[in-house]
Amino acid sequence: MNVGWQEELRQRLIERNARESAYSGIIEQCTPVHFERLLIMMEIISDRRLSQQTRMLKERNQSLLRAMGSVRNQPPGSTNMSNSTVASGEE
Repeated sequence: MNVGWQEELRQRLIERNARESAYSGIIEQCTPVHFERLLIMMEIISDRRLSQQTRMLKERNQSLLRAMGSVRNQPPGSTNMSNSTVASGEE
């Protein structure tokens, strides 16, 4: 019988349990006030990240809108590379 996968599963469960219980002594000493402070800190961090992502997306959207506006303002058939050697087929 192939018991290799069973042994691997058992080993992974042992490792997971060790990781999860690594801080159990510290957690047991914590009071509800500690947990409340931790939750508040986690909310503050995630609010900051959300605001940073929002700011970045707004900047990206503005940049895209400016690029679209500049393309719309160009005369039909004109490109930025119209005078380059690549556009004219020369090498």
